[in-house]
Amino acid sequence: MNTCRHRLLQVVLLSVLIFGPDSTHAAPASEGRTRNAVKLEDTLQDLKAESAEKRVNAVRALGKFSSDRSVSALIGACADTHMSVRRFALRSLRSIGNPKALKTAEACLSDKYPAVRKEAADTIDAISEDPLGTWREILGNATDSHARATALSRVTELRPEEFASEIRKSARDRQAAIRCAAAKGLAALGEKEDVAALKALATDRDTGVRRAVADACLQLKEGREAVAILRPLCSDADRGVRRYCIDRLAKVSSVDVGAVYLDILAKEEVEGLRALAAERIGSVAGASRYVEGLMAARTRETSARVRTAIERALHDIQTPGQDETAGAPETRGIQRVAAKDRGTAGTDVVITEVCYWPAKGIAEWVELLNASGEAVNMGGWLLTDGHKLFLTLPDEVPELPPGAFARVMFDGTNRSPSVTTKELLIHTPPGLSDDVLGNEGGHIALYTGPEGKGSPVIKSYVAWGLSPAAILEHRKRRGIAASRRGQ
Repeated sequence: MNTCRHRLLQVVLLSVLIFGPDSTHAAPASEGRTRNAVKLEDTLQDLKAESAEKRVNAVRALGKFSSDRSVSALIGACADTHMSVRRFALRSLRSIGNPKALKTAEACLSDKYPAVRKEAADTIDAISEDPLGTWREILGNATDSHARATALSRVTELRPEEFASEIRKSARDRQAAIRCAAAKGLAALGEKEDVAALKALATDRDTGVRRAVADACLQLKEGREAVAILRPLCSDADRGVRRYCIDRLAKVSSVDVGAVYLDILAKEEVEGLRALAAERIGSVAGASRYVEGLMAARTRETSARVRTAIERALHDIQTPGQDETAGAPETRGIQRVAAKDRGTAGTDVVITEVCYWPAKGIAEWVELLNASGEAVNMGGWLLTDGHKLFLTLPDEVPELPPGAFARVMFDGTNRSPSVTTKELLIHTPPGLSDDVLGNEGGHIALYTGPEGKGSPVIKSYVAWGLSPAAILEHRKRRGIAASRRGQ
């Protein structure tokens, strides 16, 4: 009996020490707080674990406590040897919102990992009472190039006009990281002299700076100015820069973009970059005016991969006045599959695109192409991820003509298949809608028949957002040769 009383007294005293004298007024509340205190102690112990994964889980859990002890522990974790621990410690400090962590976040701006520096910058924005003043002070006092670059980037977002002279001076800085941030600032200022300085940075010796210029061009108000800077970058000596700029060019709002892509199709030596240009041209402003140029490019093209990409672009281009995508919200995730990577065991019907993360109000979909020379009946075929998605195509699906596309809409409407001027539409039954494919990662395969019935033949397989090891494992299960197809 004395032992029980002694333990109860220990619990009460611990609650008073941690939560104050008011905690003794209500026994249930005291017990709950005591459990939280024990959980906090266990979490703090996990911070000392050798396993980095345990320490990461600990700093993430500490974000749910707002006590001074948890804040102090998280501040200490920002000096952990593992990048992920530092990153999530900053994120938890941001969640708590204690200004005591401000100096620690500022120190993390010098971290060698960009992900940690970004978390540090976001934490400063969240917990500082005067973010602009804080960034102004960091910009004036920091000696580390990463910290200065981050500060310059943030003041550019908040008030670029106030820091115009600093931005223009930084465009000539010796440190590449500073010049990258200056490119963003020059685009935000947008004056004639700033556009000229941005154009000069497009010839910078550092490839990272040239990529930063490509990103900055997307902020320019005049699309023609952006195209004038991106056009020579699309012919850059570095293949990586060329690919980056060819991809970014499609986001520029200008009728001149298509002409640049046609020029790339005519002059680019790398097959993959010509194919990328062909894929992007179908989505640019005024794409219909480039149909004749695309047909000419298809005629002279020697690569089957690029010809297929051109044909796809011609398929996507709308006739003038019938742009179905005008004003539509942005789709966040589409997995496109290059022509050379589409086939598996069968080569007649293949998966060409998977829209796994559509804009709000739009259904997910999977696009199929009949790549054979004959019509194909897909009735009874199966689309599956082998886990939660098992869709058997209805028997009444019309035959898919050679070279035609079919789109499986995961809208749960159970409508009968229909044929439009562009494609065959197949709708899913109720229950197969709303994040069926998986925003963060997934895979899907097309079979000739339901798994487990007879000997179905796999036609195509696509994966997105998964690690190479996971993709390899899924492919092995389906008897597909190891490759990078569909990743």
